[in-house]
Amino acid sequence: MENLSHSKKGKPLMVFFGKSKHLIKEFKALYKNYNFYEIAWRSLNKKDMKVKADILVICGYDYSSSLYEFDKYFDVNVLNPLRIIDLVCKKKTKIIYMNTYSDRIKKFTFSRYFYAKYFLKQKLINKYKNITIIYLKTLVGHHGELLIHGNFLTKFIFSTLLKIKVLNITNINELNTLLKQSDKSITCNRIQPLGLKIPRTLLLDRFMRLIFG
Repeated sequence: MENLSHSKKGKPLMVFFGKSKHLIKEFKALYKNYNFYEIAWRSLNKKDMKVKADILVICGYDYSSSLYEFDKYFDVNVLNPLRIIDLVCKKKTKIIYMNTYSDRIKKFTFSRYFYAKYFLKQKLINKYKNITIIYLKTLVGHHGELLIHGNFLTKFIFSTLLKIKVLNITNINELNTLLKQSDKSITCNRIQPLGLKIPRTLLLDRFMRLIFG
């Protein structure tokens, strides 16, 4: 996706940290008076280091990290993002963090994805004051189509779960409503990771979350 120049005068800058193309498209439709810039989740070049966001949308995750050793998985999804966020943010930058949804307060998780998303949220809340957390369930498009990262088998299984109405879903056209209704009194409970040092496929990680939490 093309990056628009962040040097155009007269318009604020919205920076996307992550390459969630469906979410990025929706944000661009909602914030038409902004310039836009995208930073890949797993890389940072010299040009990126000069960018200062008025609004920073964090919408990334390294899906390959389910197979990484734990330290590398944690670095690419928590520690390195925190370094990049610190470089991009100004004193008054508004942060919008796209987090994963849970239908209950969890004290533990077997999911690498869930743990990384919630641990990063905790770190952001502790450091930044101007932050909005958006909780997304399994994302579907405007016509109810599944918007999920994964291979053919993953998409087939989750499409089946969607058809039999097992999945909790968020339609992407709800984004504007979620932004307006986001809870400003942010709290963050600590979550105990269980078994996360064991690498697993992304599909297995998702099922571990669905079945065990």
